[in-house]
Amino acid sequence: QQGDSIPEITKTITAGKDIPGFSSRARNELKIELPQFVNVFLTRAEATSILSEKKENYDLAIDALALIDLPGALGTTRSEPAVRSELESIDERMASVKRHIDRDTHLGTALNDMGLAVNSGDVSKAFDSRRELLDLYPELKGDQRLNSVLTQMIDTERSKVRKVNPAWRVSTELLVNTDGAGVTSSTRGAAIPGVQGRAVVLTGGNAVALNVADGSVAWQQFVGLQTGIAPIQIGEVSILVQQQAGNVLGVDSEEGKTIWKLELEPLITSLSAVGNHVALTLAAKDGGTLLMLDAANGETISQIETSIPLSQPPAFNQDQSVAYLVGDHSFVYAISLADGKCLDVYFLNHGVGAVPFAPVFVNGYLLLAQNLEDQAGLLTLKQEGQGRFAKSGEVVRLPGLIASELQTLGTKVLLVTDSGDVRLYNVQSQDNLADPVLAPLAATTLDSDGPARYFVDLSASQAQVGARGMASFAVGSDGQLGGLKSVFEQDVIVASPLHVSGVQLLQRIRQGASSVTVSATRDGGPIVAWETELASLSDSIVVSQGNSVVTVDAQAQVFNPEVQGSTSGDESLTSGRGYSHAVNVGGNLVLQSLTGSTDVLVFDDVSVGAKAARVSLQGLSGKPIGPGVAFSGQLLVPIDDGQLAVFDVSSGAQSLIAYHPEKRPEEIVRWSRPALPSDNANSFVVMRGRQQLQKIGVNPEPLPHLELQSVVTFDVPVYEQVAAVGPTIYLIRRGRNNDEIVGLSYDTLEELNTQALTGRVTWGPYRVGDSVLVYTSGSRLYCFGNQQNLLWRSDKLDMTPVGTGIQDGEDFLMTGLHGTLWRVNTDDGTTVSQTELKQRVVGNPFVVDAEVWVPTASGMLSASGQE
Repeated sequence: QQGDSIPEITKTITAGKDIPGFSSRARNELKIELPQFVNVFLTRAEATSILSEKKENYDLAIDALALIDLPGALGTTRSEPAVRSELESIDERMASVKRHIDRDTHLGTALNDMGLAVNSGDVSKAFDSRRELLDLYPELKGDQRLNSVLTQMIDTERSKVRKVNPAWRVSTELLVNTDGAGVTSSTRGAAIPGVQGRAVVLTGGNAVALNVADGSVAWQQFVGLQTGIAPIQIGEVSILVQQQAGNVLGVDSEEGKTIWKLELEPLITSLSAVGNHVALTLAAKDGGTLLMLDAANGETISQIETSIPLSQPPAFNQDQSVAYLVGDHSFVYAISLADGKCLDVYFLNHGVGAVPFAPVFVNGYLLLAQNLEDQAGLLTLKQEGQGRFAKSGEVVRLPGLIASELQTLGTKVLLVTDSGDVRLYNVQSQDNLADPVLAPLAATTLDSDGPARYFVDLSASQAQVGARGMASFAVGSDGQLGGLKSVFEQDVIVASPLHVSGVQLLQRIRQGASSVTVSATRDGGPIVAWETELASLSDSIVVSQGNSVVTVDAQAQVFNPEVQGSTSGDESLTSGRGYSHAVNVGGNLVLQSLTGSTDVLVFDDVSVGAKAARVSLQGLSGKPIGPGVAFSGQLLVPIDDGQLAVFDVSSGAQSLIAYHPEKRPEEIVRWSRPALPSDNANSFVVMRGRQQLQKIGVNPEPLPHLELQSVVTFDVPVYEQVAAVGPTIYLIRRGRNNDEIVGLSYDTLEELNTQALTGRVTWGPYRVGDSVLVYTSGSRLYCFGNQQNLLWRSDKLDMTPVGTGIQDGEDFLMTGLHGTLWRVNTDDGTTVSQTELKQRVVGNPFVVDAEVWVPTASGMLSASGQE
């Protein structure tokens, strides 16, 4: 009835505004009555649980609100504090009711979709509907109706797990090793006496077998640049995965000969050893598979199917009669291997990827690592015989996210979080629910700003944690960690340690290098016996010309990416130092090591069969400490004593007298990368520290030398990265909430203007042609011209940029860390294409004969067919 009065009230207010004095007298009453009128319907909408009634009263409240906006209704009284406060309160309550209506509508739709999916047996689709709903409305996680359907989903999934006859047959006849680009090696050090055996590592798309005694390469097998699953060794057989091709290979560890091959169709997601057997997990659109193989001949022992894809290696109980599998939607299965019966399914109540590492079985308990947004936890489950899961009663919470596998030894478990917290636990039997299963033994924190992924190893005497360097702790009899020692502190550990015949092998990428170095020590010993550097064509692509590309690796190879062929000389020009920076100087390609080497490699031609000359930089007062840049047809390099020196790359001689900055005793001068306003400029600008910008140029008198031409000091520190284009210098200054891009005169270093950016600068500024580009945390790319002017701002695209990008015709190509290839029009900033490569990107894209290639962590990837 009250709703029926809205048209009459509308008519009265509309007519009254034309009556002299009516509006002014009425407003004092309307400013109270109209909000109260709205509240009648709003309160009813809030109170009812019936969706149709809630919608009806919400709509009436909207109609009543429209009365307030009528001419002659409230007028200037809307700005009175009490009225304004009341209307703001109504807006907030209206938004809350609207969300409830939308939530109930979405819930009803999701329940219907989930029910249909469960009835058709498509549990994965039901989970997708559930996840989409909870992403919008997290508060529904405990909804009774939703949990009821979840119970049906779990029961359906239990019934769908089954053991089936083997679907794939192993091949053992006429097996030929797969052709592909191999790795090159360089070994230094001494052999370890009395040691035998092979260690197989994965690098550059190859499984490489090293003789443990001396580090020499025994054999290598190409497994594909997209393969990320490391080989395992079971007895005399090495098991390799060709992930992109879907193959599993059994290779004689001594001879490197393929003895069996299993061709699979679904994606292979994990490989692990269980006694003398191989465990494989597979993921397909319609479900997952656990395959158990005989390592000796590749024959399938057991094949178990689930309706949810599998991505993590399984755990097994003590007698290996029960397998524990984590489904992608966070189901945990307990499956009897004898008959494939699903003994139980435990639901973890979170989405895909929240269990980042394989579960482990310790002292009768199953342990699972869980990463939930910014919080991590260790969950313990109990399952005995052919029974169901029983929750132990505890979830141990951890700071940050778990960033390592769960490493076990006896009843001990070692892990590391992304904040560097190292935790050691003892898994003990639970006599009653009040007793903890996980008893903390030790905790410490690593002081490291290295990678977020850690590799751990645990023995009776020591615990090792690898990320930026390898840290070793002595493990006391009481489980306490002490006696911290670190090695390779500037290098990045890339795999868990391997142990073969009493020898430990570490795999790392040295600072300033792009290749993988394998180091061998006696187990527990600090002295490195030998090191082998393994360099692949996929380490880092830096330049292309025609059909040829130069890699920056231990051998500085030239190859054709289309056939992945390579050439390498009989002599290693680099002596295993590794190269990780390339610059074109006067028509020559110069490769520079960033490990302090005083040599550079110089190519005068980039083509298959071309050889580089090794040139020693002469007249050095110290060691090069940063990447060189091309300057006046020469190589400009910073030296560790603060000098800036210029070298003729054909001879290595200094072509100009170096710039010697003034400095205090013991002061360490830190230069940014020099910025030139054009490719042929005879001066450059460079940041010294973060508060001083210097312009340095060539003075021909009395002898040609570099000299300081002008300098400006900033009151507030600025970012070190600087760019110049034409008459303008660009640098970044931190603002209160957003960063600012500052334009300065190249001639005088005078500050000309400041422009606010959205968010913080995460990439750039970089000069590309006649423009300067900047990318911010606001997910936009900004392009500035040579007159301190903003040319364009791109559409939003969330990514973590890698490298400096390249120009390809009228487009700019930019890569993101997690696999995004972004093509942007350089004229107006519009997105030409956005391609998801589904691979971790490690370097700049490059173009060979109009085909775009991208270096990824798994190798080179042709992006042209995916754009």
